[in-house]
Amino acid sequence: MGDTEMESRRVVIVLLRENDSPLPFKPQEYELYPFEVVGLPFESVCDFIKEKGASAILIDVPEEAADIAIKLCQQIKAEPQLEAFPLIALLRLPTRAIVTAVIEAGVDDAVLLPITEEAIKERLERLGMGFSETETATPHYAAPPS
Repeated sequence: MGDTEMESRRVVIVLLRENDSPLPFKPQEYELYPFEVVGLPFESVCDFIKEKGASAILIDVPEEAADIAIKLCQQIKAEPQLEAFPLIALLRLPTRAIVTAVIEAGVDDAVLLPITEEAIKERLERLGMGFSETETATPHYAAPPS
C-alpha cells in the first residue's frame, strides 16, 4: 500500500474514558490513532486529528459522558478543517435521547457497540474511505433503541 493510499485510511478514535477503546480489534487496512480526551480542551482534540492527517473520526459516546461527546461532535463539525471528515459515533447502550442528540450534532453515522471488524470497515468505506471520487457514500444511522 503506497503512502497516499495509507494517508487516506487514517482513522482517529476519540475516547472519553482512559484506556477504554470500544473496538476489540484493529482493522488491518486502516491506521488507528486512539486519543484520550480525559480533561483536555477541545482544541487539543482538533490539533491531534489535524496532526495525524486523519480522514475519518470515530468518537466514543459512553452514556456517562454523552454530553461531552455530543459537544465534541458539534465542535468537530463546526471546525472548517474537520467538518468534511466522516464522523462516526460509537454508542454503548444509548438512550433514545443520546441517539437523537448525536445525529443532531452532525455525525455522519452512528453505530451500536459491540461492532465487528467487518461492519466498521463497511461503515468507513460507505462514508468515503475506499470510494473513488465518482462514487458517493450515503450515511446510515442506527435505529434508536425502543
